[in-house]
Amino acid sequence: MKFIHCIVTFLLLFFTVNLKSQDYKLMLANQVHEGEALQSPAEIKAEIQDLDEFDGFYYGIIQFKKLPTDDEILSLGVQGIQLYDYMPSQAYYARINKEFKLTDYSNIRLVYNLTSFDRLNEDLAQNNFPDHALVDGKLKIIVNALSPKDVLRLSDYVKLDGGKVVSIDDYTRAIKCEVPVRQLKKLAELALVQFISPIDAPGFPENYKGTNSHRVAALTKSYTGLTKDLDGSGVNVMLQDDGVIGPHIDYAGRIGAQYITTNRGDHGDHTGGTIMGAGNVEPRYQGMAPAATIWVYGAAFEGYPGFDSIYNHYNKHNIRITSTSYSNGVNAGYTNLAQKLDDQVEKMKDLVHVFSAGNSRSAGSSNGWYTITGGHKVAKNVITVANLDLEDEDSRSSSQGPTRDGRIKPDIGAVGSNVMSTTNDHDYVLKSGTSMSCPGVAGTVTLLHQAYKELNSGATPESALMKAVVCNSADDVGKAGPDFTNGFGRINARKAFDVLNNKTYFNGSLSTGGNKKFTVNVGANDKLLKVMLVWLDPKGTVGSSRPLINDLDLEVYTGFSSPSLPLILDPSNPSSLAQEGRDSINNIEQVVIENPATGSYTIEIKGKSIPSGPQSFYVTVVKESDEIVVEYPVGGESLVPGEREMIRWSDASSRGGYDIEYSLNNGSTWTTLAIVSGSARFYEWSIPNQSSSQVLVRVVGGGSTGVSSAPFSIFAVPAKPYVQYACPDSIGLKWNAISGAKEYVVYQLGDKYMDSIGVTTANEFNLLKNCVGYNEGWFAVSARGNNGEIGRRSEAYLKSSQLFNCVLNNDIELVEFDPLVDLVRSCSGSNKINVGVKVKNNANVASSPFTLNLTVNGGTVIQENVTVAIASGTSTTITFTQAATLSTGANQIEVWRTSSSKDQNSCNDSLSTSIEYIIDQPVSTPLKTNFDNYTNCSTASGCEAEECKLKDSWHNSKNGGADDIDWRVNNGGTPSRNTGPGFDHTTSTSAGKYLYLEASGNCTQREAHLISPCFDLSKASEANLTFWYHMQGSSMGSLTVDAFVDGKWKMDVITPLVGNKGNVWYQGAVDMKDYLGKSVQFRFRGKTGADAFSDMAIDDIDFDIKSDVSVEGHDFMNQVMVYPQPASNVLIIKSELDLSNIKIFDLFGKVVFEDNGTFSNKDIDIQNLENGIYILELESNDVVNRRKIEILR
Repeated sequence: MKFIHCIVTFLLLFFTVNLKSQDYKLMLANQVHEGEALQSPAEIKAEIQDLDEFDGFYYGIIQFKKLPTDDEILSLGVQGIQLYDYMPSQAYYARINKEFKLTDYSNIRLVYNLTSFDRLNEDLAQNNFPDHALVDGKLKIIVNALSPKDVLRLSDYVKLDGGKVVSIDDYTRAIKCEVPVRQLKKLAELALVQFISPIDAPGFPENYKGTNSHRVAALTKSYTGLTKDLDGSGVNVMLQDDGVIGPHIDYAGRIGAQYITTNRGDHGDHTGGTIMGAGNVEPRYQGMAPAATIWVYGAAFEGYPGFDSIYNHYNKHNIRITSTSYSNGVNAGYTNLAQKLDDQVEKMKDLVHVFSAGNSRSAGSSNGWYTITGGHKVAKNVITVANLDLEDEDSRSSSQGPTRDGRIKPDIGAVGSNVMSTTNDHDYVLKSGTSMSCPGVAGTVTLLHQAYKELNSGATPESALMKAVVCNSADDVGKAGPDFTNGFGRINARKAFDVLNNKTYFNGSLSTGGNKKFTVNVGANDKLLKVMLVWLDPKGTVGSSRPLINDLDLEVYTGFSSPSLPLILDPSNPSSLAQEGRDSINNIEQVVIENPATGSYTIEIKGKSIPSGPQSFYVTVVKESDEIVVEYPVGGESLVPGEREMIRWSDASSRGGYDIEYSLNNGSTWTTLAIVSGSARFYEWSIPNQSSSQVLVRVVGGGSTGVSSAPFSIFAVPAKPYVQYACPDSIGLKWNAISGAKEYVVYQLGDKYMDSIGVTTANEFNLLKNCVGYNEGWFAVSARGNNGEIGRRSEAYLKSSQLFNCVLNNDIELVEFDPLVDLVRSCSGSNKINVGVKVKNNANVASSPFTLNLTVNGGTVIQENVTVAIASGTSTTITFTQAATLSTGANQIEVWRTSSSKDQNSCNDSLSTSIEYIIDQPVSTPLKTNFDNYTNCSTASGCEAEECKLKDSWHNSKNGGADDIDWRVNNGGTPSRNTGPGFDHTTSTSAGKYLYLEASGNCTQREAHLISPCFDLSKASEANLTFWYHMQGSSMGSLTVDAFVDGKWKMDVITPLVGNKGNVWYQGAVDMKDYLGKSVQFRFRGKTGADAFSDMAIDDIDFDIKSDVSVEGHDFMNQVMVYPQPASNVLIIKSELDLSNIKIFDLFGKVVFEDNGTFSNKDIDIQNLENGIYILELESNDVVNRRKIEILR
């Protein structure tokens, strides 16, 4: 990465444009071109005809003396000149029909013919191929077509000389491809090409007190005046990160969906928790927006699928905020992805993309400047976040701007150092980096989005307003004014809410040369006036060194005074302070006036140059008065003695210092904590070992006083509770007593949050509820003091699903159906089944006699008296002597236990299941199943939620019934690395299909049953069943086969296959000799292993049979004529014998035609049958013969 070269190149461009201030420079990616104006129509026409051409069209850039209007652009199109992307200044890329008929040349100033140097990214132009883009002699590049009409034609051209098209993005006309190095020059010389750049660099993740640092804690209903505290309710957030998140209970009930099945670590868990963790396990680690709903997608490793999905999910899921903390190289410039994101936000105007700035300040040799990681993060319409610590100091690793073209990035700062948030399972971990500050801002914006909706009758805010509100209300940190380290400062949710609540914002739209004025009044107590202009700029041009398309100007003045101009930064001296000046490169501008004079101020917005208009915009106004505002604690908090908390306040004035005080009696008396300097805006407080419900904090300085807006509590928090006992109908919880506690509130995890389930004065609680002892559950407790103190909730405790310290003298448990059956076929020979139930004696003595009862669909009760004594702690299987009769369709089976002696546990006395009985035909001919014509099923990590329907009489058992999960149809590789096959067995290609088990998403130790068709071996002399299996994975589970014969399942008819077999397909076989003369079906029973690395697969299940009666004709078949062969519409049978019971089977054994009449000649209409091989079965004098026939049209 050539940091110095990039900076020098940019500075040349920057000073060329900004110091000379000329109007007609073409801001090409690698040079600034300023040509002489063409003087005559003949000269212009000649220049157009001298442009590079391709297939009847000229391609190049046309510069205008003044920007053409929309009508003029349409008129040019009619005359054969199509204009596309804007090129600063005053120019457009153009595709011109060779037969163009231009009637007016007067507005054309210049015609420019692109060179191969102009079409290449700076590194590619100098043969500096990035390592990530040069692999095995091929370049991985992105080629942009100049015109949307040429995208497919250009993609075909890429393929001509050994190139490969990887993907095409119609939104940006970008073709991602791999080409031989020799082809790069040829592509760059092609007229169709607008620009070529290397692919983005590989992506990498960038790694309780942020809520008060961001002033989120201030957004209580007492401050906002709303009906509830702001918590993100009703707002949907997209998280793009390293994989699935969960099962942490802090996300309970608020994950919309996870559009990713892989998992590369806990980075996504951490960022997700920062956005919307509920703090269910530990309330101190609650996220910014604990009621928001999150939608999870992959990040860079998956190619940022969320950016593609947003076109649909923006409306489908109402996603309005995204959070992405992944990099793509350093100082990448304005890339295709940046262009795409700008286009998305401009079109989906409520969408807010939030990114981490990166942690690469030490990268390169530019003293830490120009180190934003990824082109997507320098998009104009997104929010990019720097990393601050709790004391508003930058982290020293956080990436800094400016962008390659000199714009301000990052936009905002937030806490990203030592952030505690969720990790795998139900724990928390500290992490640092802009990865942590990004979700902090995304979560804060989520609250502001909710606030706007609450204040505006459900309407949603536009992204430009959100960005303007967040950036303009930020507290200035670091250098005075905006800077390339922290952007416009550290986010302040309270001040941002004030802008929305007081509606100190304006909006409008402008065209070139237009202006809009707004008025704001400044009072005597106002010490700071900040005005910010933001607009969603149209997507920039990747072949230009200046991404800005529309240029607006902001001025603020009072009376006839000289206007105050925006603060701008000098990219040639990134460490310098911001100075007033005209901004021609950013679409965010801020005017700051310190100690403004009292009076009326005019805010004027001017349309300097708007080639793509009209351009809408937002203006926000922040006035900070001469008062101290305590921002934490604000009231209602529950602080804990001995812990440390940050007291935070805001003050626009300069004072000599501040006295920090607290009161335990609602302000009657005050205790001084410390005296701090006038520059301080926080104080770390060690909470005193006292209790009160009337605590206030006061900050005093320079004649002004700020006080918490309402009292809060200081009170001790209990340790997490524990279980004293767990019985079937009750559990006992206990915890340490708190001195001064009047009562305790007990909580249990509900659908989303820890909900109150009771109050007790003792430090123990008995929960009485049927079967509660068998339920896993999370419990916590908080204390309330004698004087109204409200204590914080304790850490949550997870109670297992096992009984504990519970003595039972009589407890017979119905464990499960044994075997568990969910499908019976008529081909098995009977609709009757002997139901078996596994029972266990949980009592401490041997069992007494009892009765098992069974009904099918609520019908007659079948009873089985059990007189055998079952020893304590042991199990046995009881099979009903009387068979249950099944009806066609679903059959609900209910089994329950009765006894003359009282059972102490009614929770385990019954079982139910559903068994489907279907009428079908057995397979009596060879059957090969390779699944290639099956429909793929989802590969999502949804465990039992993912169902896969099969065909051809193959059946997945019902999830949650006979098994846990389904065998899924798939091709190519499985989602997880280092497990599962990469191709099928049949074809050994990624196109071939197979069945597999998905173990990701905690889908471990789960069983799947694949039921075969019935195989009729009644006339078989020999039969074979083979299959191919693939068991690669470090935690591979097991695979076995069961046989259903004589009305019951015979388990493990092969030696179970267990463990990692490597990345190889192996053949398995079932010995069929014991089933000859019978009807049999098989069950492939797979079980996933201990973690995600246990994706097993099966393919090519082959049933072969040899019958006593041959398929090919002998006996009477030599007296039967069957023709034509192949047949198309009619099959003709002529015989010297009397025939009966004609049947036609497909190769899966399904009867597709049947006639039970008697005949010697027969014409069979076969128009409804598909092409293929079939089996014709004829009967004569009780002898059955079969032969193959073919249908072909």
